[in-house]
Amino acid sequence: MFLTQPLHKGRRETARATAIVCGATRLDFGTLADRVARLGAVLKQLGMARGDRVGMMSLNSHRFVEYFFGTWWGGGVINPVNIRWNPKKVAYSLDDCDTRILLVDDLFVPLVPALRQLSASLRTVVYCGDGAVPEGMVGYEALLAQAEPVEDAPHDSDELAAIMYTGGTTGQPKGVMLTHGNLVANAFAFMSCWPFTLETTWLVVAG
Repeated sequence: MFLTQPLHKGRRETARATAIVCGATRLDFGTLADRVARLGAVLKQLGMARGDRVGMMSLNSHRFVEYFFGTWWGGGVINPVNIRWNPKKVAYSLDDCDTRILLVDDLFVPLVPALRQLSASLRTVVYCGDGAVPEGMVGYEALLAQAEPVEDAPHDSDELAAIMYTGGTTGQPKGVMLTHGNLVANAFAFMSCWPFTLETTWLVVAG
């Protein structure tokens, strides 16, 4: 079992059904899968090799969902950045697991100069907002528009999928390594407690 399977199922069986509602943005499963496949291509073009870490520092949005699936689709590992940290802690987490690509939205663009100074691993910053692309960054939507979708990378249940950093209350934050199998098992445990159908709508409120 691997984490991009739901996208394949959605695209195959309910391609025109709504997958995500984010403000005025509505994506069906077919469109979401296409954008994810394009993001996988973009990340590989930006230098992501299999197993490489990709970070994102952003508020909740449809692009955050695309980041999760697109990184896995391209064969990478997610490192979702704790948005409550100061630049020094963020830079530590990037360097600790060698995160070279970071996606940021409008709220966190002002932190990028400090992160570039503090982090030895950070190479590429992708702007995920709706305005003009800041100097020194590359634009998410423009890259997606130009990319050709790639095939989903082959996955194994024991393959690393995510590095989630702890709060670091007794020292530096520590990266918790989670495999595709770990996260699939967590999803099944959730489903056993809260069964749902194709008609179920979920409100995502994670910070």
